[in-house]
Amino acid sequence: MIDINNNTYPLLVLFKETFGSLPDHIEQLTGSGSNRGYFRLQKEHVSVIGVKGEIREENRAFIKIGTLLRQQGLPVPQIYGVSGDELFYLQEDLGNVSLFDLIQKEIPNGFTSPGVIALLKETIKRLAEIQVKGDNLDYKVCYPDAEFDDVAMLWDLNYFKYCFLKFTGVTLNERKLEEDFKRIVQMTSRKEIPQLFMYRDFQSRNVMICNDKPYMIDFQGGRKGPVLYDVVSFLWQAKAQFPDTLRKELFAVYVSSMRDLGVGKGVPYTNFLPWFVLLRQLQTLGAYGFRGFGERKSHFLESVPYALKEVTKTLENEELRSLDYLREVMKAVNEKYSN
Repeated sequence: MIDINNNTYPLLVLFKETFGSLPDHIEQLTGSGSNRGYFRLQKEHVSVIGVKGEIREENRAFIKIGTLLRQQGLPVPQIYGVSGDELFYLQEDLGNVSLFDLIQKEIPNGFTSPGVIALLKETIKRLAEIQVKGDNLDYKVCYPDAEFDDVAMLWDLNYFKYCFLKFTGVTLNERKLEEDFKRIVQMTSRKEIPQLFMYRDFQSRNVMICNDKPYMIDFQGGRKGPVLYDVVSFLWQAKAQFPDTLRKELFAVYVSSMRDLGVGKGVPYTNFLPWFVLLRQLQTLGAYGFRGFGERKSHFLESVPYALKEVTKTLENEELRSLDYLREVMKAVNEKYSN
């Protein structure tokens, strides 16, 4: 017998409206870093994912973006039904295997599997297509903002300060820290960088492998923004632990794909790359602090050491030599966190 509660009842009703009868089975799936609830509903040969989202505007953004991308022939889940109040919807079931799962198995082997390498390259190519073809979106539907501009970048950096640094207890000179934040924003908001559809949270946990092909999920935070942010989010995901040689190879695939799509010819991407790597890494630490230190979610706490290691390595980059104070702060955090 199906357990019926406030989370599942609207999904059961929606399933019946969409497929003509109630499901035989429903199970709650492990949550992500968000407050959305995910459920698998099944009946005979039908299997779908039911989503309970608490914010209508965010749900609407996911549905609008997903519909556009699917119409463009891109690998995103099909939307089968949406409740009248827009708090619940049914989407295509892409299985249980994420690209992150495959990557974790590859780390001990040094990324030697031709199959996994091929999937990584296919995923990067698909990212380029999503950014270019997704630019047809009416950005007014995006949530919470239509554009990832310099103000949003500064919000990300303050997210890192208040949700991560403050939790560490390290003493801060906030004026010096803000000066370094301004330098980061100045470099990542440069007009030479193409501004297209930005996925916002493009990482291997948000890529499902179905029928040996990558499918993209969780793009509800998408908006217009600098294209480098997404590729950096993927290649420098802390727990993916990609070797530098593989990162360079995959980044070259990305640049080539973008140019094949008519974008970025002559843009010196590598000049800006370290700044975007750092911006994304600091935002990620903010998320780890909020979900880990604040909400005590173990996955995020476990990820902190990996992220700290990556930030420390990034700050050694010659292009970032002007960020003296941030480097000093992160050294203090590393010393405190390792004790």
